[in-house]
Amino acid sequence: MIRYDEHAEFQITRRAILKAWIEQTLREPDLVEETGTRRSFFKCLPERRIMLRVVTPTNDPEYGWNRNSRCLKAGGQSGNFEKLQF
Repeated sequence: MIRYDEHAEFQITRRAILKAWIEQTLREPDLVEETGTRRSFFKCLPERRIMLRVVTPTNDPEYGWNRNSRCLKAGGQSGNFEKLQF
């Protein structure tokens, strides 16, 4: 199950973001970036004009990213994806 902090809940409401979009972004990201203690998952969704970004702590095992298997664990689900590099 995905945990949302107070800031996330506020932004979800303010920006009219569907939680299904967040779940899809975590399961099937188009891009993953790690900066310091944060991991950002990005997804281009047809319903939005801009890319959705979902941020999790890099040390959270619930949202761990295994570079070797290229799998994401989010809420007990996993999906294969490729990390894009620029």
